[in-house]
Amino acid sequence: MSDDRHTPKLDEAFIRKQADHISDDDIRYVVEHADEIEASFVGKGPLGKFVEELLLSLYIVRDYATGRYRKIPYWAVAAIVFMLLYVGNPVDFVPDFIIGIGQLDDLLVITVCLLMIRQELHDYRHWRETEGADMDEDL
Repeated sequence: MSDDRHTPKLDEAFIRKQADHISDDDIRYVVEHADEIEASFVGKGPLGKFVEELLLSLYIVRDYATGRYRKIPYWAVAAIVFMLLYVGNPVDFVPDFIIGIGQLDDLLVITVCLLMIRQELHDYRHWRETEGADMDEDL
């Protein structure tokens, strides 16, 4: 029988705890490395189904960092930054190079985080549409 005491539970509480440690430097890192982070999920098997939401998440962080969009609670920005850093990191709880299961933890973190921020994504998408921002613009 496996010992689950050392395996973190990837749920909303885990994401909120990790998000508490996100700093302004982490936000800047995501903005500055958006292309590499995007490349880590665009066209990458099962992560591909989340491309629109992940790109929208990158846009939120960029617009938050520049001060263009501040109608989002900091906890949500921190959760997004944690999610993007986690997905962009090939060495996480289950390393991505393990064929077949390497992206399962990424999928779980993405799913939980997107559920946590679904209203913020909706509000941001609406803001972008009313502001006339191009959803396909480069980061």
